[in-house]
Amino acid sequence: MAKAKQDKELNLDQILFKCRDHLRAARNSGSLVEPFDVTLFDPACGSGGMSIQSVELVKATQGDITSVQVYGQEKESATYRLAKMNLALRGISHNLGETA
Repeated sequence: MAKAKQDKELNLDQILFKCRDHLRAARNSGSLVEPFDVTLFDPACGSGGMSIQSVELVKATQGDITSVQVYGQEKESATYRLAKMNLALRGISHNLGETA
């Protein structure tokens, strides 16, 4: 059972890294339309890493992250608190719900 869960998490990580790489390639080729008015939703946000990387992409491209809104949820309370802290420390507007 634990192995299956680990495989799922690894698969999700691989998918997220591929998405990040595709976004970077699109940015480098000039095929992303600016300015960005971005709403991100991550249904299993973990510590907020995907959201932070996405916001960093916007920041690197246009420098302004005020138009980025992050929505998400996390079922583990410790990880939920970590995500809220990570996003808040970086000045990223977010709504992860009231509690984990």
